[in-house]
Amino acid sequence: MMTIGKTVVITGAGSGLGRWISIESAKRGYSPILVGRSGEKLRAVQRELVDLGISSDIETADIRNHEDNKRAAEAILNRTKKIDVLINNAGFGYFAEAENLSYDSAREIMEVNLLGLIDWTSLFLPYLKQQQSGRIINIGSMAGKLATPKASAYAASKAGVIAYSNALRMEVKPHRISVMTVNTGPVKTPFSNKADPTGKYEKSVSRLAIRPEKLARTIVKNIDGRAREINLPGYMNKAALLYSLFPKTVEQLGRKQFMKK
Repeated sequence: MMTIGKTVVITGAGSGLGRWISIESAKRGYSPILVGRSGEKLRAVQRELVDLGISSDIETADIRNHEDNKRAAEAILNRTKKIDVLINNAGFGYFAEAENLSYDSAREIMEVNLLGLIDWTSLFLPYLKQQQSGRIINIGSMAGKLATPKASAYAASKAGVIAYSNALRMEVKPHRISVMTVNTGPVKTPFSNKADPTGKYEKSVSRLAIRPEKLARTIVKNIDGRAREINLPGYMNKAALLYSLFPKTVEQLGRKQFMKK
């Protein structure tokens, strides 16, 4: 079923940003392998690609489960001669004050956003090193650079993604493998509804949220590049830079906006 072109493995491909990355990567002639927990959702995306005249492959896996990840990764590697790009996109969050966030919810956030990403990367690294080529794209968040109230565990998981990526980048550079993080503010995907079922957060950021298809195009355009990071929107990146220099001032000035969830 694979088309000619770079092979791109995309986790969390069944919906949201992952769906759009799958579509945009296929449009550019890459061969997407769609990974996610729901086979039904993956097949729906696969049918969308067929309607566009593009073939793809799918593999189901619950990213929270190491054995499941190992089985899926081995299945992909056994039937694919070369993996060119791994996009660790799977992620989600819950918005709640720290004292109201249950241990199970916090653990799930870490298992999906950080530990699952580390697991998939570790499973593919030996093959990428053997190839002496490859690109790893990790979906982080501006929350990992500028944490805000009611997103403590989510921000911690994304800060971990950024730190892990920074260390990994230096480790794999001698093997001609590049690493890029994608750090964005709110994106118009089902993420907001799950993070805050009340709809207040989605309403408060709707004017500022990034369209997922636009973000996906930006990510896919950078598959063949050497960019270290994508940080969007620009004003939020500037705020994060200011925060690294003047954290107390930014917290005071931004308090009203930060509390909008």
